[in-house]
Order: sequence, then structure tokens, then C-alpha cells
Amino acid sequence: MAKKPDNSTPLHDIQTEPGFERFVRDTQARLRGFVRSKGLSPQDADDLAQEAYLTLWKRRADAADPKAFLLGIASTLVRAHYRKSVRLDFVSLDQQFRDSPLVEPASPQEVTVRLPTSSLIREGLAGLTRRQREVIELVWLQGTPRPDAAASIGISPSTLRTHEQQALQRILNAAKTRH
Repeated sequence: MAKKPDNSTPLHDIQTEPGFERFVRDTQARLRGFVRSKGLSPQDADDLAQEAYLTLWKRRADAADPKAFLLGIASTLVRAHYRKSVRLDFVSLDQQFRDSPLVEPASPQEVTVRLPTSSLIREGLAGLTRRQREVIELVWLQGTPRPDAAASIGISPSTLRTHEQQALQRILNAAKTRH
């Protein structure tokens, strides 16, 4: 019985520097094309491609199929790139609450926060860490789903929830100390 020819592309040995360099040469044009197809400028596409290769090099031991692993990394980087650019378009917390009361959350699982004045809101927000403010802005003001917010910040969903709970507690404590 004749053996069928193997038409699949061979897996690269990316564990060594020369093998990784060959892999980069063989996949570079395709990766840049993939990233560019997501609507990025040539400069941004090149930057993200380089970052994807760097991440692959650092995590090469985890890559059973280097091409698939590389595309997964690139996809994640593209999503993070767009999340960062979208986040910059939103109004800051200070501007958002200058004259507006906090809105009650949509789901019954959420903690209800009622603060009587915008000065209390500003005081409560001023006491938050940078990460806590970021979580509150993404989840409560922008309405980003928690798993997406956690991914865009680069933390686990449980860590995001911890930051959110701590932030809400700080805001409530600031309101209680004023009364």
C-alpha cells in the first residue's frame, strides 16, 4: 500500500535561536498581513507583530503549534490595542460626575450606590487607587462586561471583582465619614 504524501507544513523548531529566526522569516509576511487585515496602520501592525514574536519567544515552551500560538497572541494584542484606543475616547471620571448623580446598577446582584452630592462622589473617587478607578470606569461607566474589562486591564476576573468591591467600599466609607 502506497503511503500518502504529507502535504502539511512542518512544525518549526522554535526552541533554538536559529530555528526561531527561520520561523520568523517564514511567517513574518503572513502575520503582518493578518494584523493589517484587522484595520491597523502599517506602523501599528509592525509593532504588534514584533510584540507577538517577542511574546512567542518568551512562551515558546508552551507552543505545541507555533503558528496557531502566534496567531492567538496576535489576535489578543489587536483586541487590546483597540480597547486601549476606545478607552481613551471616554470622558474621565471627574468630568463624568461633575454634575451627574451615580446611576443605579442594572442587575440585582450589583451593589446599589447612592451618594447625595457630586462633591461626595469626587471625594470617594479621589481615594481610589489607579486600578480601582480604572475598574469602576470600565465596568460601571462604560458598561464593559467584567471578563472583557479584566482582559483589557490584564488581570483575572476575580482580581477585577476584588478591585471593584474595594473601590465601592471606599466610596461608601467616604460618604459615611461625611455624614
